Amino acid sequence: MKQNFFFILVLIILLISCQEKDPNSKQNLPTYESKKNSSSEIETLKKKTPVTDTLINDELVYEWIEELIKQGKQQTRFQKKKTTVENRFNPSITDTLIVFNSKKDQLKLYNTATSEILKSARIKNENSEINNIKIGMKISQFKNLINEDISNQIEVLTISNLEQTNLFELQFEDQKLTEINYYGYLD
Repeated sequence: MKQNFFFILVLIILLISCQEKDPNSKQNLPTYESKKNSSSEIETLKKKTPVTDTLINDELVYEWIEELIKQGKQQTRFQKKKTTVENRFNPSITDTLIVFNSKKDQLKLYNTATSEILKSARIKNENSEINNIKIGMKISQFKNLINEDISNQIEVLTISNLEQTNLFELQFEDQKLTEINYYGYLD
């Protein structure tokens, strides 16, 4: 009997506390109205959003890295500047950072005693190329060379290896290749 009494008492308290004191008063909740965007606003948003895509292609990435290293070492169009760098893992070893510059192009190679690593690259000079991929070429020509199906409206295309430690970022403007940037991972 005592249990029933407590149960009924708790139930009454809950009912009283849950009742609205003034049914005519409105709570101060924000109201949201559905806004329909005009077609011109939607088109403006579409134009501001760049069309981007990413391809994973280990073979192509490593092929391009090798070609850029070869170009830096063999072509006379580059001015070369060497800087010594302390090895992060062994301070008694000195590595070399080589920067190759040519107008708007720049390659950075990191040399150790046992390896050459492409650290970064920026290719912007008209007619500069990597394995027949030339600055200024049309996107249709580019698609044929890499045998990939990408949008004709693409503005930024990232090509990377599976681990995404080596990235090529290709920029297109008016359906023409305008710039190639490479970002490498140094450990």
